[in-house]
Amino acid sequence: MKGPAAGSYEYLGAHADGVATYRGVGAGAFSLKDRTPAPNNVFGNFVAFCLDLAARSPHGRYNYYSVTDTPFTSLNLIASGAIHRIQSLFDAVYTAGLATDNTKTSAAFQVALWNAIYDTDNSVNGGSFVAWGNSGVLSLANQYLAAASAYAGDKKWNLSYLENENYYRRQNLVTASPVPIPAAGLMLLGALGGLTLLRRRRKIAV
Repeated sequence: MKGPAAGSYEYLGAHADGVATYRGVGAGAFSLKDRTPAPNNVFGNFVAFCLDLAARSPHGRYNYYSVTDTPFTSLNLIASGAIHRIQSLFDAVYTAGLATDNTKTSAAFQVALWNAIYDTDNSVNGGSFVAWGNSGVLSLANQYLAAASAYAGDKKWNLSYLENENYYRRQNLVTASPVPIPAAGLMLLGALGGLTLLRRRRKIAV
């Protein structure tokens, strides 16, 4: 389901450039800024990853997207179960620092994400999707895919899919935000913190 209107997003730069490639396409996260007028400006400054390879990366001040629950309607060659594999990949290994603090991890996550979309074999070394370039990045991408394949835990990240509004064939994107901790969980954390403080006070009293 699409959002009420197309949003405008400014490209701010890449967090990895050319350390691993697929058919000459460099891998890594993008920084963007939501320039959609209020009240539909919901993302602020955010990090996103590419979903499709047959289009150009975001560029410049204005890139037009709609938020959607069905991100692959305009793409071809998507392997069955891609949405589930993408969610598992984020939940198993993703952190904000992984995307922005290190070009190697940023590139490896992007490569793993492409494999999750276009292939089902959990390896970037063979099958429908094959990447090449920095061997350390490719090895790390395979580690991420293995972790995602084995993941059976809770959902950690809410994913927002941004579908290009046919504006210069820009790539479709995905961005993530942490799943909020339920109020009961916050109360439990507060209680545990209080218990720790009480124990410290008792030790001091002794």
